[in-house]
Amino acid sequence: MDEREIAGIEAACRRLSIAFAVHVDRGRADDVVALFTPDGVFERAGLRLNGATEIAAFLAKRPATRITRHICSNILIEPVDSTHARGITYFTLFEGEGETPAPMQLPLTVGEYRDDYVRTASGWRIRHRRSVGIFRRSQ
Repeated sequence: MDEREIAGIEAACRRLSIAFAVHVDRGRADDVVALFTPDGVFERAGLRLNGATEIAAFLAKRPATRITRHICSNILIEPVDSTHARGITYFTLFEGEGETPAPMQLPLTVGEYRDDYVRTASGWRIRHRRSVGIFRRSQ
């Protein structure tokens, strides 16, 4: 792979990572699911969601009154070859209930997404995303 191909892979996968956070925060379940391969896996808090149907069903359970903002940083994408990449994204999660602007609170958690990406006929997609909590707010 040359530098241009590497840069393209990094940009495409970085965009997927950011789009995931934005779509989750906006309650756009269909857009979140579209970021994954059809057999994609999303793991979080001891739960493993396999495939588009399970991911969509999980996201559909999100209360309409829940407000979240995932602040993503330190996104490192490592191309493996021209069709595979790995990545890590640090995130800080703020949450609230009701209407905006919600009262400001300390973040709920600071964690990282550990990702496997694959190039498909439709472009780059997330094959496996695992959310790992590093710090959690005391209740």
